[in-house]
Amino acid sequence: MTGRRPPYVAVVRPGERELYGMLRDYLETRGLVEVVWDRRLGERRSPADRRRSRRGGTPESRRRAERRERLPRERADQLGFFIARRRS
Repeated sequence: MTGRRPPYVAVVRPGERELYGMLRDYLETRGLVEVVWDRRLGERRSPADRRRSRRGGTPESRRRAERRERLPRERADQLGFFIARRRS
């Protein structure tokens, strides 16, 4: 791989060792993606933030647009990984 980071990241579900190895061997070695483990442990927002979000929050706290695209959760669970575009 060159000094540049690939434009995409493949995030592999914990426990999918064989899949992780295959993605690294095929995609990462060609410089197409960086393969990483999914390290998310759960919801990062507090319960109060989640309640506020469901109610619509205050005008000051509302985001103009969602920063992250929602993952097609069922598909990521079936495949054991998802690919995301790296920020510029």
